[in-house]
Amino acid sequence: MSDPMIKYDKAGLADYTHGLSTYSSELDDIAQQAMNILGGISEYFSTDNASVSYAQVQQMINEGIQQGKEVIFRHGDAVNTSSEEFTARDISAGNSFGAI
Repeated sequence: MSDPMIKYDKAGLADYTHGLSTYSSELDDIAQQAMNILGGISEYFSTDNASVSYAQVQQMINEGIQQGKEVIFRHGDAVNTSSEEFTARDISAGNSFGAI
C-alpha cells in the first residue's frame, strides 16, 4: 500500500529555486559569449544584406536568452508558490489541533 501523504523538503526547494537563479545568470554569460563570438566575425557581414542578417542574429540571441530566462523564472515561481502553499496548509493543520 502506498503512502498518499505528500512530502516535501523545504530546504531542498529553497536550494532548487536558488539554483534556478544561478542558471539564469549562466544564460547571461552564454549570451555575452555568443555576442563576443559574433562580434569577432562582424567583418563577414559588411554588405547591406549581410548586415541585416547580422542584426537578426543578434536579435535571435537576445530573444532566445530572454525566453530561456522567462521559463526559468516561471519554474522558480511555481516551485516557490507551491512551497508557500504547503507551508501555509501545514500551519493551518497544526493550528486546527489546538482548537480541539
